[in-house]
Amino acid sequence: MMMNSVGGMYRRTSPPIMACTWSMSALLLGFIFCMYAFGFISTVLTLPEVDKHQHLPYILRHHETSKKIDQKQDLVDKSGDDEKSSYYGGAEAEVDDQHVEETIDDVYYNTTEKKEGEGVDDYEYYEVETRSAEEIRKREDAAIRTMIDLGETFGTDEEDDKNSSEDDKNSSEKDDDDGNYEEMIKVAEELRKNVDITVHQNQDSGEMKANAHDEEDKKKTDENNDREVAMKHNTLKIMEKSDPLPKISTVPKSIWPVTIRNEDGEWEDIIHPGDSSVTMTVPRFWSNPIHDQTLMSRAKAMQVGTCITPDFNGNMQRGDDCDLKDRTIFVAIASYRDWQCRYTVESALSRAKYPERIRIGVVDQLNDGDDHCDVPIKSCDSDPSQSLCKYIDQVDVFQMDALLSIGPVFARHLGHRIYRGEYYAMQSDAHVTYTQDWDVDVIEQQEATGDDMAVLSTYLTDIEGSINEKTGKSLRHTRPIMCNTDYEGGPQGMHLRHLSQPEGYSNVKNQSQLQPYWSAGFSFSRGHFVVNVPYDLYQPMIFQGEEMAIAIRGFTIGYDFFAPERSICFHHYAVGANASARMKVSHFWEHGDRYKGQGKRAMARLLGIVHMNPEVNSDEWSHSEEDRYGIGNVRTPEKFYSLFGVDVVEKKTIPNLCKFVDGGTMHRKFMKYLSSDGMGINYSTITQPFPTYMH
Repeated sequence: MMMNSVGGMYRRTSPPIMACTWSMSALLLGFIFCMYAFGFISTVLTLPEVDKHQHLPYILRHHETSKKIDQKQDLVDKSGDDEKSSYYGGAEAEVDDQHVEETIDDVYYNTTEKKEGEGVDDYEYYEVETRSAEEIRKREDAAIRTMIDLGETFGTDEEDDKNSSEDDKNSSEKDDDDGNYEEMIKVAEELRKNVDITVHQNQDSGEMKANAHDEEDKKKTDENNDREVAMKHNTLKIMEKSDPLPKISTVPKSIWPVTIRNEDGEWEDIIHPGDSSVTMTVPRFWSNPIHDQTLMSRAKAMQVGTCITPDFNGNMQRGDDCDLKDRTIFVAIASYRDWQCRYTVESALSRAKYPERIRIGVVDQLNDGDDHCDVPIKSCDSDPSQSLCKYIDQVDVFQMDALLSIGPVFARHLGHRIYRGEYYAMQSDAHVTYTQDWDVDVIEQQEATGDDMAVLSTYLTDIEGSINEKTGKSLRHTRPIMCNTDYEGGPQGMHLRHLSQPEGYSNVKNQSQLQPYWSAGFSFSRGHFVVNVPYDLYQPMIFQGEEMAIAIRGFTIGYDFFAPERSICFHHYAVGANASARMKVSHFWEHGDRYKGQGKRAMARLLGIVHMNPEVNSDEWSHSEEDRYGIGNVRTPEKFYSLFGVDVVEKKTIPNLCKFVDGGTMHRKFMKYLSSDGMGINYSTITQPFPTYMH
């Protein structure tokens, strides 16, 4: 420091070099603060692009993530329309999906394992603690205040710079500071406005989301309450309905032509066996069982069966007096979303020699857009010669939502309800092709048995190479026979199921051949078989095991099963040339999660009715309407098991049954006990297991 004398006195003054130093320091300090401000603003403005929205308030992050989820769902929905695309729509979609997954994991979503019985959504919101709108506002206010304070500090430095040196007046730094300050104020004000808008929007959005969730919860609660009320109400209806059948039955009158479409008051409400909250309106049975827990008399059996030509008194139930060509045939078909069903119906009508005596009852389980069984293949205007155009009045269709499907047992139960007293009753799958004049052929085979209790049944041969396309005649000279059966396990429990059946030349000439078992894929009998052995209403979600139950129930009521000598229709299996088309057909278990657990209870009932699960207490399965859907008193299930080598305790079968059956031994040994009136084989005289008869 220097001392300068002015007027004899000394005064401290700053030398020129020190003044310059102070000005440069102020300028440097201002520059540092300016750069700090730039960095702060740049960070705030650029974070959304750098850090996946982590800087945003929680509600905003919900919004951004929701948009990603919506984009992903749109992508999934679009990809489902193209079979050739990947699940999420190709390679590009997979990359985007990965990005969405990362975003989801970083915010609120978590990948959750899909549980059985739940929907297909793979993501669920976790409930998190979110900041309130007021907390968001406070946080943003603090940030803006900091920016304004920094701006005011820069202004103070700017004033110091103006006083420090006249050279600073010409510097560009001053102009930059002025511009930056004004820009920061604008940014701060704009950010405040955005925060205000965002807070209000999020308040409204939060209220809307809360209201939406409340509405959704209320809707679900109301639906659950309604379903619970319906289930209780329907349970009472089931209990009220369980009146026993009359001990002495009567055979109703039957007419021809007949249809369920004009039966006013002949339909009834039933409880859906898989979902007791659902009530369905269905056709009534034409008749209660008429066997009365004893061997049905021939006179009573002859009351069943409509003849298209009445007698002199106008009676159409003429029994044996009805000419073979005038005897009516009911064909039951259960179809699940099968495009080929209408081809089957067309085939049955067009290749029958006497189509005017054929009536077809279809249970058509459909989704929107599926082909209907009663819609002609071509329009009737373009081709009126189609049988589905000429004989459409002889086709009765019961349509139901595929979502209510619970397997073939329930569908065929409904099919039995469409029966209206026809002379014969036939059942086939929805994807078969018939031979020319099949109706005449199959009646001749049935009548040749001499057994009014005969049921022709078999696993059908594949269609490939089986029918002459020009003549419609069968090219096959072999026939399958039902004898190869064994136990299998599974979630529903141990039960018998049919395996591959042998096919060869018949060892019994000019007659259908006796066999122990029955097949659901093809069955032909007198009409009273579906009256006396109707499909059980209370067996939802059963696929394997139904054929055993029908066979054993029929056996106990007095029916005998035969392998047709000649095949009158052939099956379109998903093999060879038909594999591609048949593999596209859906199956009822696509809705299996909806009826989880029903099959196990149904199997316990199925096995219990026919005495095949002695290890299970009878109190553990339902006995509803067991007099209608149960066994008879002509023969016992134990008789069947003893004769044909079934051990229901050890769950085993005796081998070589097919040798006994297919070789013709069973037919020759047992048919000699056919009753003189043709009302079934008298098994009371057959006392030994089948191996005894093979020696």
